[in-house]
Amino acid sequence: MSSPKEGAVEAQTKGVSQQGHPQSPANSGETSKPKKDSLVRSSILFLSLGIAVFAGGLDANVVAPAVPAITDDFGSAEDAGWYGTAYYLALSSCQMAWAQIYKSFPAKPVFFIAFIVFELGNLVSALAPNSAAVIVGRALAGAGISGSFVGGLIIVSYIIPLRWRPIITAIFAVVIGSTQTGGPVVGGALTSRLSWHWCFWISLPIGGLSLLLAPIGSPVKDPEGRRGGIKQLVEEFDFIGFTLWVLAVVSLTLVLQFGGGRFEWTSGPLIALYIRRGDAALAPGRIMKHRSFAASALYVLCMQAVKAQITYFLPIFFQAAQNKTALESGVSTIPSFLSYFIFQIIANVSVSWTGLYAPFMLAGGLIGTAGTALLSTLTTSTPAPHWIGYQILALSGFGIGFNGPQIAAQTIFRDPNDTPIALTIITTCQDLGGSLGISIGSAIFTSLVRQRVQDVIPDVTADQIFGAGITGLQALVSPEQRPLIAEAYAYGVRVIFYVSVALAGATPILACFVEWKSVKDEDESSAAGSTEMAET
Repeated sequence: MSSPKEGAVEAQTKGVSQQGHPQSPANSGETSKPKKDSLVRSSILFLSLGIAVFAGGLDANVVAPAVPAITDDFGSAEDAGWYGTAYYLALSSCQMAWAQIYKSFPAKPVFFIAFIVFELGNLVSALAPNSAAVIVGRALAGAGISGSFVGGLIIVSYIIPLRWRPIITAIFAVVIGSTQTGGPVVGGALTSRLSWHWCFWISLPIGGLSLLLAPIGSPVKDPEGRRGGIKQLVEEFDFIGFTLWVLAVVSLTLVLQFGGGRFEWTSGPLIALYIRRGDAALAPGRIMKHRSFAASALYVLCMQAVKAQITYFLPIFFQAAQNKTALESGVSTIPSFLSYFIFQIIANVSVSWTGLYAPFMLAGGLIGTAGTALLSTLTTSTPAPHWIGYQILALSGFGIGFNGPQIAAQTIFRDPNDTPIALTIITTCQDLGGSLGISIGSAIFTSLVRQRVQDVIPDVTADQIFGAGITGLQALVSPEQRPLIAEAYAYGVRVIFYVSVALAGATPILACFVEWKSVKDEDESSAAGSTEMAET
């Protein structure tokens, strides 16, 4: 005989009141209306987040075709790498700080505060009167969008079950992929038709729309037990660890950017200080010592370094070595971004279907390495079918493997207090890879181009090389000497891609250290737990 409580539940399930009378249509309508409103507000929230991610993705991809024009305007060829490095340096430096803030405050307002900082950075770059102001604006934009990028992942981890997160990641991949495909074209068109300043102006109205929708979207339910507030942030924030982290990243980047010296930021004492506060540290030791997680973090660092070098220096190659316009160089990089975008979606959907992510990391590393090796053979006369195929092979591989580390972090650490930290470390390594990749590439590029130009045209001084800008240098020499200048730039880019091959080659090796866990395990565990409770 069932209990009164069980009878009430059964009656409600059948749509009948405890008194035996059918529920009125009015009551059903009252129940469905809040659900409908909640669905609409949730959709608006995801739309607002998606627009913010779109603005960040566009900003990351629209600038590269404009770099030669910026250097020509300000006579700042030596700063060419800094327009990308400052952005990625701020991204990687600030991720850990944002993670601490997300632990202390509600996720949704923090996300949009970070996004406002990003838009202020774009405003500074758009109004920049000199090269230094552009660099400052790029750093400010990177610091802001770092909080939004990691915040988007954290918000998704709060409200979406693990098994379906690869699908949501695939949706965001579509958003990012559209900017990766269209961003270089938009940047090239704005630079060629209007001015490079518009590459930064364009972000402001897009960001404004996201901020207008944000208050209408549904609130985000943060994990239970979170205290929140300034007091918690001050008590738990690892100020010394954060300072050491920023100093280490900035110092290493400066060393690579200027191409001299060696900064031992990976020394034992520094790492000990970095993780010294246990669970309150920026990178707790219990998370960092996990083999699969550590391999995933290094994997995404290497892959992003290669991806950043290809996407940043290919437009420069097309303009400086193959004499294309900014718009033409943007169009020429479409194969890279389109293949990356398509294969990233395929991989994310496949991970949700199969439950496994490690095989895709391995396959992506192998394919990406092969494509990068082919890109290192580019010359001034490489025909279009060749460089199109090389880009497709390299970036399709990166698209297959790139999101694996994010899925791994969420699969390995399922505790809601650990997931944001793990995701932040992965995104930090990702952005650090971008910063280091461009820094290494810039050091190689400026050094080798200067050396090669002075070898073939001794009359040209270093000041003339740097002061003329990347594409402006050819105007200083005779028409007969211009092919020599073009070949010098092609040589510089080829050597950068030699380094890319070495970094890409490390990714399949690292993938072998990632255990084959499944994102479906959570659902199976939940089902098993439900069965046990029913039997009890």
